[in-house]
Amino acid sequence: TFIMDGNFTAEHMRARTSDDEVPLSEGTSFIAEPTRYKEHLSTANHKKIKSTCNTYRAIEMANSSHPHLDVTGIGATACAHGCFVPTSIVDFQKGERQANMDYSLCQALNYNMDGIPIAVILYDIMCQYCVNLLKRIDENALLSIPEALKLRYVIGLFHIHGHQDTCLARFSPSYTHATRQVDGEIIETLWSILNNISRSTRGMSLVHRAEVLDAHMNYSNWKKLIKTVPFMLKRWKRVQEGLPLSEVAFVGLSQRFPTMIGIWALQEADAQSHRWENPEAMDIYETKTKKAPTRSEVQTELSKQEKAWDSSNGEAQWISSGITIQETQYGPCLCTDRAIADFTPLDLELEGSFMQRREGSTQLIRRHLMIVEATYNPSSTSVRDGDDGSASVFPEDVNIMLPSTLGWTWCLHHGAKSLAVKEAKLRVAQAHDAIHKIRLALGFKSSLIRTRVRTAKSQKTKKSAWSSVHGVDAGVQEHARVYSLARDMFDVLEDALPSQESLPELTKADMKVQTLVLGSNEQEQQNEQLPWIWIWDPGE
Repeated sequence: TFIMDGNFTAEHMRARTSDDEVPLSEGTSFIAEPTRYKEHLSTANHKKIKSTCNTYRAIEMANSSHPHLDVTGIGATACAHGCFVPTSIVDFQKGERQANMDYSLCQALNYNMDGIPIAVILYDIMCQYCVNLLKRIDENALLSIPEALKLRYVIGLFHIHGHQDTCLARFSPSYTHATRQVDGEIIETLWSILNNISRSTRGMSLVHRAEVLDAHMNYSNWKKLIKTVPFMLKRWKRVQEGLPLSEVAFVGLSQRFPTMIGIWALQEADAQSHRWENPEAMDIYETKTKKAPTRSEVQTELSKQEKAWDSSNGEAQWISSGITIQETQYGPCLCTDRAIADFTPLDLELEGSFMQRREGSTQLIRRHLMIVEATYNPSSTSVRDGDDGSASVFPEDVNIMLPSTLGWTWCLHHGAKSLAVKEAKLRVAQAHDAIHKIRLALGFKSSLIRTRVRTAKSQKTKKSAWSSVHGVDAGVQEHARVYSLARDMFDVLEDALPSQESLPELTKADMKVQTLVLGSNEQEQQNEQLPWIWIWDPGE
């Protein structure tokens, strides 16, 4: 397995005087032999690349010119364990062109490769680079690879998520046999160390620069050699820690779809056998999920079914209106146990707004209960003035009459099973809508903390920023209450939808956001799992 990459930090300034230094080990270590390399560049086809994927720095800078530099960076090929391959380090003259990386790759593929039938190559822009790779090699007399060697093209796990969605299945190492669990980004760790000396080599002569880079790369390979065993033991321990989680997920998936295991195995074998002749065969790995419908979409679909059956017309709308009333009841209420004289102008404004909402809710509840009494006539709490000679019940205290309020057993014995099924579907959609709103709110909260709170220069601006954050928090709590309501009501009617899994419990820890940016040097990230709210979708 080989990893290719370019480094634009290891540049070199153009010398004002001619370089007449004599090299001591030209082309015998890591830097490619310059005479043959220059001859290759003079005969190579430097056709401008037209990207069919997303635009990347390597493509944008392929033909960029820097008059004050004679070397704009270096390209390298390393093994999967992080050792530079001898004679495969090349200089860039304009940018990371394909001709530069072709020479580096061919040098690596001809170094101690006897008896090896397959070579896996990982490169940041492999989806573009591999298109005419073999053709470019055949057309250049200075490029060659072993005749029996088969090449497998892969993109590292870090860079592949910046590509188009189709590249994930076609070039990910996770879907490529013989790559094991390799991330393909180890060469990035080599650059971080080599960059420390790049400032020193920038003004050296080319010969001196080559010898310094050779020495550091040789030392890097030596450290890799002597530390390989301890590193593998450490990684083995981490694998043992993550293995139980993988086993639980695998067993759970197998038990959930037992009839699909054989079909998936055949599809995988067919895709893997044709992937190198037809990369589109790997598109079968792309995730195809049916997104859960929103509550309005579920209500619309139920209403269409009612009209088609010419019966129970309006039930879905009536249940949805009851759910809306319950959401209003679960909203934030203003505490009114203080004297009016203690109210601030803002309190009075909020009090007036609250009373208007209360009056509107009262009207909605009256209409809702009138439909219930006219249709099923169960015992219900009335909010009509004068019904029992007492004052009206506050609307936020009224028990809204719905199938979930009466229970699944009552619905079965009173011919309301269809109502219970419809409400159960609407409750699942209600829960999905609430989780979606929580995701948006948490993302907005994280953005506020990073862009406003941390950048605030004065106490006034920081106070204003935190007020915005607290406002978002209030919205998150309101959406969380709606989700808990939907979950509680669905638990009552769970038997109405036996195919639907139970709704997971929402805790404070699930709504915690991380506002820091994880760097490449952060460890143990592979064992960190996102809260379920970021991956849950009842439509899957």
